[in-house]
Amino acid sequence: MLKVQTRLDRSTIQGLGLYAAEFIPQGTIVWEYHPDIDLVYPAAKVRTLADHRLRNFLCIYAYYSRRVGGYILCGDHARFVNHSESANLTGGPGEVSVANRDIHEGEEITDDYFTYDRPEGDEYVEEFFAFEHLLRPAFRQNGHTHSNGASQHHGIPAR
Repeated sequence: MLKVQTRLDRSTIQGLGLYAAEFIPQGTIVWEYHPDIDLVYPAAKVRTLADHRLRNFLCIYAYYSRRVGGYILCGDHARFVNHSESANLTGGPGEVSVANRDIHEGEEITDDYFTYDRPEGDEYVEEFFAFEHLLRPAFRQNGHTHSNGASQHHGIPAR
């Protein structure tokens, strides 16, 4: 659940983005998992979903958490946080995202997807994150390059 004031707007990174609607000081918890708002899809269930539309939706908007043991779909606008190698969020203790520097009002809130947890021993993972190969060239063209080999989208930062 978002803990700060935000708004959605067009992103220069991709599609819609989440923007700060107030000044957010470094160290502020920006997002925190809340079981009454954020949905958890157990990894075993995601692997067996027959509805490809739902799997694609989760691929884009959910993230994997080892702590929770499943894919978390943010129930608020946090699912619109875009990737940046120079992200202004970082994982904190538990399931939280913390401002790693001051975030100014009107600035896009970003996270480094390549720091997210990746499920192990999960056959669905390769399909779930196959889109990475499609996104990497687009990120490079827009000046958003990646330096490590980890992969994920909104698929849970090691918070």
